[in-house]
Amino acid sequence: MDAHEIGSGQGSAAIVDELNRRIGERFREHPFRNGVNKENFAAVSADYLAMSIAFPFIQAGAIHATYKAALRAGGDTDKNAEITGAIGAYLVWDEVGGHKLTLESGNQGLLQLPATRRNYHAHWLRRDLRTILGKDVQPHRSAATTRYLDQLLDGLSDSRRNRNVAYMIGFECHAQEMIGALWDAVCASFDLPHDERLVYFWGHVGGHSPAEAVHVEMTRMMVAELVPPDRRDEFIELCLEGYALNFQWCEAITAGSIGKASEAGSGPPRTSSHLPARERIHTSYQDRGHHPLFGVEPPELGRNRWVSLQL
Repeated sequence: MDAHEIGSGQGSAAIVDELNRRIGERFREHPFRNGVNKENFAAVSADYLAMSIAFPFIQAGAIHATYKAALRAGGDTDKNAEITGAIGAYLVWDEVGGHKLTLESGNQGLLQLPATRRNYHAHWLRRDLRTILGKDVQPHRSAATTRYLDQLLDGLSDSRRNRNVAYMIGFECHAQEMIGALWDAVCASFDLPHDERLVYFWGHVGGHSPAEAVHVEMTRMMVAELVPPDRRDEFIELCLEGYALNFQWCEAITAGSIGKASEAGSGPPRTSSHLPARERIHTSYQDRGHHPLFGVEPPELGRNRWVSLQL
């Protein structure tokens, strides 16, 4: 490692440290942590599911948009397009289940890619929601979610001033906090222990090596490659802009769910099972004799997704 690499690494670490400090100051309490409860969880999760379904397609679209912008500017790809393309492609690959398949089964795992209902993280989430609520949840693209996804695509596609890098970092830093806050709220609302191995939640924030932390570290590494030291403050503000977009969307769908929960509470119960969530989880496992998603005992879902690192 030469002096330039050491300096870049130290500079990016300083940027990330300052970013984390400002996030802690500006966004003290995630809206999911105390805003999501048993009454509004179904409504919140419908918008959340819509986001989960959309994300890999949005990230893939942003890669192409960044590439086209580079061609218009200089007739060739540039460093921003290539690095964000590499990291973004990995995030897409991971969201559709490809990384997990190859970790577990090598190249043979690629033959399972068409089994999207088993592999996509959004389908892991569907399974968890069905287990918690006793019914299927349909994705809901509310006005707030539609605006949010459009703005997210815009930020992830804009390489000027490395805004796309900032939005990737903002998204991944927020995702770690968001999923953890949602899981805390679910556990408190449905009397579940934090080590309950529901597939989506355990895979993202559970275990000893939760995968979201690796996503954050990967995106941090882009800072060392792409952000000049003299653009530090500007870049941090762009990261905060990206973080705020995600945070404010969570505020919006939490607030919007309160009225829906009140309306739903006046009608008859709509769940397919009257067992508490914890009993539904274990009854489901016992009846089938295996994990409801994988068909076998659940694998170690908390492993790092990028094994060369430890986003």
